[in-house]
Amino acid sequence: MSIEKPSPGFCLMVLTYALTFAFFAWGLTTPALDRVWQLHHQLKTGDVYALTQPDRELLVSAMARHPALAEALLAAGHIGIISAQRDGWIDTPEVTIIRTPRALSTRRVLLEIQTPPQHIPYHVALTGPGWQRELEVRARGTLGLELPPVTGVPELLSLKLEGKGLRADPSSIAVRVSFDPPDESAGTSEEDEEREEDPSTFERAP
Repeated sequence: MSIEKPSPGFCLMVLTYALTFAFFAWGLTTPALDRVWQLHHQLKTGDVYALTQPDRELLVSAMARHPALAEALLAAGHIGIISAQRDGWIDTPEVTIIRTPRALSTRRVLLEIQTPPQHIPYHVALTGPGWQRELEVRARGTLGLELPPVTGVPELLSLKLEGKGLRADPSSIAVRVSFDPPDESAGTSEEDEEREEDPSTFERAP
C-alpha cells in the first residue's frame, strides 16, 4: 500500500500558517532598546533591583552596540547609579551602576554607612566584568571599594549588600554611594533638586 505525498497546495497552506505564526510571535516580542528603556524605568523606580541574567546581558550588549546609550541612561556624568536612589542614598540592597570609558578619573566607590546598628554587620560585594571587590561592614563610617581601570566599552557594575534585616527600604539600609574623585561632569538633576527642597520625599512606607 503506497502513501500519497502531500499535495503542493497542502504544503503551501502549512507553510503559510507557519509563517503567520512566526510573524505574530516576532511582533509580540519586545525590541531590545524598548526593553532597555523599560528596565531603566523599573530600576529607577525600584520596581526591579535584582537584574536577571538575560536582562543583564541585554543591557551589556545594547551598550556595546550603541556607544551613546550608556551615558544616555545616566542622569549626568560618566559613572553613576541607575537604580532607585535619592542623592546617592540607595533604596535597595542591590544597586546597578554604569561606568563608561570616559570615567577615567574615578578610582573608588565610596560607601557612607549610616545603617541602623541592629543590621550590622553585613557583607558588601562590588562586581564588574571579570572582577569583584568585597568588604565587611562592622560599624558606621565611610568605606571604599577600589575600581580597576576602565576598559574600552561601557560596563555594568553590581553593588550588593547582604545581611540580616536589609531589605528594599532605605530606612533599613541607610547607605550613600558616591565616587572618588567625584565625577566633575555630573550635575544635580531636577529630580534631585525637588527632593532636596521637600524632605518628605525621602520617606517611604516599609
